[in-house]
Amino acid sequence: MKLYSLTEIQMCNILKRLHFDTEQDNITIFCEETGNKLDEIDVAHGIEFLGKIVSTTVDDFKSLRQIGLATLDVLLENDTPISQHLKKYQIEIKPSTQELFFKRKRLYIPDYGENCKWCAYGDKQCKYSGMQYKNLYCSYLAAISPLATKLYKDRSEIEMFLIAPEEEMLKYSTVKDYPEIFETIENFTEEWFGNRVSIGSEWSKRKQHTYIATVCVKYDNMSYRSDYIDGNDGADASDVLWRYEELCRETYDCIDQVPNCFWDNIWLINICLNLIRSFGEPNKSIYAGIKHDVIVPYDDLKIDLI
Repeated sequence: MKLYSLTEIQMCNILKRLHFDTEQDNITIFCEETGNKLDEIDVAHGIEFLGKIVSTTVDDFKSLRQIGLATLDVLLENDTPISQHLKKYQIEIKPSTQELFFKRKRLYIPDYGENCKWCAYGDKQCKYSGMQYKNLYCSYLAAISPLATKLYKDRSEIEMFLIAPEEEMLKYSTVKDYPEIFETIENFTEEWFGNRVSIGSEWSKRKQHTYIATVCVKYDNMSYRSDYIDGNDGADASDVLWRYEELCRETYDCIDQVPNCFWDNIWLINICLNLIRSFGEPNKSIYAGIKHDVIVPYDDLKIDLI
């Protein structure tokens, strides 16, 4: 109500229609009851969200206190519990130079669509470089791609839940037992070297606590949000614009003309009213990424032990 300057009467009318009107969607109900236009209210940039991150500690939070929430490349390339744990298995990863070392074997981690600077097979030239779908033919590229995706395509960013029941957060991947990156590395060593190392299970034996860190993140400091559609999403974006064009102040001939606030309002209104419609029990998880250069110190975190 505060965000969109709604009156109590407007909010009551929205609540009634959310309960009784099964013909209309959240966005249509909101705009019809408030008179707001999706392309004229810029509310996103002044708001913050509480994100939640599930993780574990083996050093009684010493590293977290020193460097705060750190991105994956920082954790791998500096003296942290994660990099120290990997060294026990003769594994070292240097995202800045795109290198992976396993038992003194040096391998190249290619960025998305990039040719390897040196060949994992020892060939002088890449035999797959001219192929359109070389990841289907090159076994090394297929094996290393999940790690490369996390480091470069996903920019080593921190992911967080915005809306999710605690049980869903704890069931996500391996995070309540050990960092997800360990499973990615284990899969790679097994697929490429035929040698699966027990990195994750050994960390789990050493872990002192599983915890949920709550962090306040500005809207503009999020790199992405799940279920968010904007002008870069092709046909999906065109469908959204066509569906809600009558709820706009202006008429747009193409997607490029649509202001960002149109997409922001649709996402914000929808997730808020979905929560109200489900009586505060989310029917699906909403998650987001924190931009790589955003610094989150330990003092800005709320830590809850599980």
